[in-house]
Amino acid sequence: MSETSLGPVVQTFFVGLRGRWLALQFAVLAVATSALAMGGLAWWLMDAPPPRAVMVARLMVGGGLGLLLVGAVLVPRVARARGAGVALRIHVGGVVRVRDHLREATRWQDITGVREQLPYAEQTGFATRRYLWVGRVDTAAGSFDLPAQAGHATCALIEAQARPFVWQRMLAAFDRGDPFSFGAVLASPAGLQIGAERLAWPNVQFVTDDEAPSLLRVHTDVGGTRVKRFEVVFPSVLAELCEQVWANGNTVAGIARTLPAAPLPLPGGAALPTARALP
Repeated sequence: MSETSLGPVVQTFFVGLRGRWLALQFAVLAVATSALAMGGLAWWLMDAPPPRAVMVARLMVGGGLGLLLVGAVLVPRVARARGAGVALRIHVGGVVRVRDHLREATRWQDITGVREQLPYAEQTGFATRRYLWVGRVDTAAGSFDLPAQAGHATCALIEAQARPFVWQRMLAAFDRGDPFSFGAVLASPAGLQIGAERLAWPNVQFVTDDEAPSLLRVHTDVGGTRVKRFEVVFPSVLAELCEQVWANGNTVAGIARTLPAAPLPLPGGAALPTARALP
């Protein structure tokens, strides 16, 4: 699929800053070259160097060789693992991921999963662990993480554009009598399954944010069940499904056959539309 078929570019994000990694690699290689040159030169110029001088020269040569290996091999590998040089472009009609001049274009209808982990702090004994925001998009070709600067708004935009197509795939599965996976939550015409727990639709009410940002809560007539947010794909679609079933006789037969499409994102810095927020 060509990138031009997705329409104008709305926003562009860079996952990793290639320039910073190149600067780090240049600095490491410069130090390695200096250490090798100084150690080798000192060793070569001294006719009968004392043992301490020989030891220092060997350390400089050995350290230079080690730094040379780090700069030539390790730094490029770490840079690639951290996404250096990767760009993410949001188009009107989909998402394009660019890496090493290769473009991977994905239409909104081809996105198979959007999951998000909100930033939160967790108290563990006397220490506090802080978790940063994470967003991930699943496609038929694989998964990729959204850059931190994209944030919640971009993750919500992608989910909003994909959710009408997800709803149609879910209904097609229900019409066949098959379950539909929301990641850690499995929905079927009979109800929800969360791990080993099975909830019939008459017992399910709706899905909301939990007090802990890392969790979602599936409300039931006897309380609620928690599920990890990052393990649930398309949480707004799951919330919509539970509320519609709850409001339409506790059966999937009464839910809407289509969901309205979200407004298309507009180029030129316009505000990004978001998915229907969890209540």
